Amino acid sequence: MSRARASERGLTAPLAQVRRATRRGLLLLALAGMLLSPSSLLAQHRAERGSERVRTQQGRFAQAAAPRPDSARNALGVQVSRTSTDGDVEAQLGGRIMFDYSAGSIDERVAGVTGPMEDGTEFRRARLFVEGTLYDIGYKFQVDVAGAPDINDMYLEFPSPLPNADIKVGKFKEDLSLVERTSSKYITFAARPLLTEFTRGRDLGVRLGGRAVGGAFTYGVGAYRATVDDALGTSQGDGEYKGTARVTYVPWSRDGTRRLVHVGASGSVARLDADLPSAEQPAEAHEPEVHLAPDFVDTGPLDAERATQLGLELALVYDAFSLQAESLRKHYDLDTGPGDPTFGAWYVSGSYVLTGEHRPYDGGEFGRLRPHESVRAGEKGGMGAWELAARYSTMDLTDGGRMGGEVETVTLGVNWYLNPAVRIMANYVLAAVDDAAGTTGADGDGRFVTVRFQADF
Repeated sequence: MSRARASERGLTAPLAQVRRATRRGLLLLALAGMLLSPSSLLAQHRAERGSERVRTQQGRFAQAAAPRPDSARNALGVQVSRTSTDGDVEAQLGGRIMFDYSAGSIDERVAGVTGPMEDGTEFRRARLFVEGTLYDIGYKFQVDVAGAPDINDMYLEFPSPLPNADIKVGKFKEDLSLVERTSSKYITFAARPLLTEFTRGRDLGVRLGGRAVGGAFTYGVGAYRATVDDALGTSQGDGEYKGTARVTYVPWSRDGTRRLVHVGASGSVARLDADLPSAEQPAEAHEPEVHLAPDFVDTGPLDAERATQLGLELALVYDAFSLQAESLRKHYDLDTGPGDPTFGAWYVSGSYVLTGEHRPYDGGEFGRLRPHESVRAGEKGGMGAWELAARYSTMDLTDGGRMGGEVETVTLGVNWYLNPAVRIMANYVLAAVDDAAGTTGADGDGRFVTVRFQADF
């Protein structure tokens, strides 16, 4: 670097810090305004309509805890199912459709590195599944046909010698993160927060999971291999081996699941193959919580031998109000390079249901929100359920000599639940990035809108 350029960087560095601090302050003020504004509506909170009916779980194995808020058999009261005459073989058919429209704009300095944001529509998810039991052995097969066909889940579930536990073998979700474990059908925003870049989602493996302490405590421990990105989930060669664990606990609850506190922790240790070609090496990159937007942060290939991560979870449900926060840090032991980076991400989100419903919870996951009165034709129809939500999210991918950039977002959302199976979502996302895609000085903002039409059965 020339002396002139070095001098220029020395003069501009304080200005960059001021810009970042100002932008961060504006983002936090936007979040605070969204969270505080509904407070006047608390006075309008309706009294609970009758006592809440406790649903008995129709699962494969007896559970000491309350049932899942949405089981495959009775989530909507109607199922396409088939049961053998002796009751030993059972199958249920279901699916989900999520159709999105997204638009936005990106500052020229950032777009010059990441590429522009182009308005568009997409089927974000279009899934079909069949699940059931074969003589007390559970199974599930789920495929996503949005884009190239991909097998999401394909596993068998066996009873465990441990009480209230089962053993799962095949391809399924790992035990990492509250928001990752919560189904896409029930997440509050159209996109999960930035930290889910660190949670792989689904892999091939074996898992032991169960409940204890009357269902207030849950655990999941698994061993996995990374899958090659193909429809069948093939895994071979000297790829990734990973051990993952998650525990959750409800230290306080009142009135079933209408009022509760959730705490949890998860972690993983992975052995990686540092000798893979750069195109096959792991990398951390993420768009600003809008699926059609370009990646704002990107580390590039990481020739890592090992990766470890630890996440913490906290959630509160108090009638129509809910609060949720998570933090996750991921450390890489690199084969080459100036240092071993540790990347981090966290978020905090809140929501308030204007019509008085609450977010159902069970077994370390959130479930289906059911309107008191569904939208129907004629006099029997109601207004459904309306929810306001806000989230602040951030991710830092610069550390240990690796520069991937730092991004933060504020997302404001409105959800309209027409009935238990159909909802319309609208999100406005304001994003700010420093050193976009690892490019020094590529700082700027982006503004995005996403509208989703969702149905599941």
